[in-house]
Amino acid sequence: MFEFNEIQFPFEVENYENLTAFQQALKAMEQEESQLQESNSAKEHPAEYIREYCQMVFRFFDTALGERSAEKMFGGAMNYGVCEEALLCFIEYFQSNTQQAQESRRAREERRAKLYQYMPVKSGTMAS
Repeated sequence: MFEFNEIQFPFEVENYENLTAFQQALKAMEQEESQLQESNSAKEHPAEYIREYCQMVFRFFDTALGERSAEKMFGGAMNYGVCEEALLCFIEYFQSNTQQAQESRRAREERRAKLYQYMPVKSGTMAS
């Protein structure tokens, strides 16, 4: 469960829908961020840059966590620092959740290997 501003969002890296949505959101954000960096808005119009950056982050969360997630998280406020903090918190959560999932997978594999060594193996079926 990812939490930001005391609001919880269900998200688990071992969930197909969650991981697919995250990958789509990340790919779209990488493209948008690249375009945003190439534009002159940051230098010429700092307020416009903040608006575009925040909208990019809003789209990321709406894709990764579900429609209206950004509205729940930010209430429509376009604050560069808050948007950046939310994004960093989510990436840290994602990395931590990924590490926990990998550790759980290894533990399950060890349990399965131990159990399978005691199971009778028939020709053409489960192999240990």
